[in-house]
Amino acid sequence: MMYEKKEQAQKKNQKTLCQICHQNPATTTMPGPLGPVKVCKSCKKNVRI
Repeated sequence: MMYEKKEQAQKKNQKTLCQICHQNPATTTMPGPLGPVKVCKSCKKNVRI
């Protein structure tokens, strides 16, 4: 059972990865031209939409 919970947690983490670099976990959501984009702190500094 613990193993299944760990797998579910990993899937959740994958969903919240930064949509720009796909490396860091997304921390904020920015409004973008194609709808809200989840970004990490470092990408938020680099990208101005």
